Amino acid sequence: MLNLNANVDVVVRVGAVATARTGYNVGLILGESTVIPSTERVRKYETLAAMLDDGFDTSDLEYLAAEKYFAQAPAPKEVMIGSKVGGQEAPEAWVEAVTACVDASDDWYALYCCGIETADILTVAAYIETLNNHVLFYDTSEETALAGDEGDVFSALKTLSYSRCIGLYSATGYAGAALMGFAMGANDGTVNSAYTLKFKSLAGVAPDSLTATQVSTIKTNNGNIYVTRGGVYSGIEEGVMANGDFFDHRLGVDQLAYNIQMGVSDLLYNTTTKIPQTEAGMTQLKTAVAAECERAVRTGFLADGIWTEPAVLNLETGDAIAGYVVQSEPIDEQPSADRDRRIAPNIYVSIKEAGAVHGVNIAVIVDR
Repeated sequence: MLNLNANVDVVVRVGAVATARTGYNVGLILGESTVIPSTERVRKYETLAAMLDDGFDTSDLEYLAAEKYFAQAPAPKEVMIGSKVGGQEAPEAWVEAVTACVDASDDWYALYCCGIETADILTVAAYIETLNNHVLFYDTSEETALAGDEGDVFSALKTLSYSRCIGLYSATGYAGAALMGFAMGANDGTVNSAYTLKFKSLAGVAPDSLTATQVSTIKTNNGNIYVTRGGVYSGIEEGVMANGDFFDHRLGVDQLAYNIQMGVSDLLYNTTTKIPQTEAGMTQLKTAVAAECERAVRTGFLADGIWTEPAVLNLETGDAIAGYVVQSEPIDEQPSADRDRRIAPNIYVSIKEAGAVHGVNIAVIVDR
């Protein structure tokens, strides 16, 4: 039987699958247990039971931290456990262990170190600051933090203006792991899921009874607290990094930058022909960028607003934008050297964050 291909030839092309986006809702808990060998360094777990099945004990610091991590609502779906190796005679430094974990796996965003001392927090924070896709969570119960004394970890990190570490004062053990658990669990990517840490409750963490002076001292040094207000509401305050930026800003910007990178890479790697060095080609690239910005609008990280920064190409100060504007330099003005090297003209992404309400002033006018 003669087939129909001579007259009607149908070619089926299946669209490429976009690369999976991972990591920005996963925390890494690093400890000194020997369950995970140095040759492997990190393992991923979805439950506490899986950790026990793998050889962890309920008294292990990693397990206790993971208890706080998984106890939050919404609960994170998974955790990575890292191993800090070395014997008593030549123990591995914390920053060496963190570096090894980064090299072993990049499928995590947040880090919590079990039993780490203040001096090592500063060293690890310095290393994390050199990365562009990780943050450090830590906790402290030291009296120096309450008084802002010399050696206080909050003031030390504030002085360094680190933007990738967030600390919580708490008398509850592993409170920093609980904070990390909430931060990772709440980042589920669904519509209107963008959040702020302020006011959020932490399961398994007791609110601290602090004086107004102690609260002021900690907040002045960009530390965070977990307290009860009005005898009713227990929540986190303020949810800031060591440099004073809010955590949701740090997370949102990091994740958007990553998604843009992945979205454009998907386009370049999955295009069977080529992206031409034309305005049409630039439109393809800008469309890929805009798709990731639109994702950030859906989650609530970006929103309509007025552009208050200096002008960017055709975007002027005072212009209204729908969360973002994606522009590129004209292809005709591209330097010949860049064109010969097949480099696209610069693309500019101007974004407007939705922000969050952390305080309200209300005037009550009474007519007698």
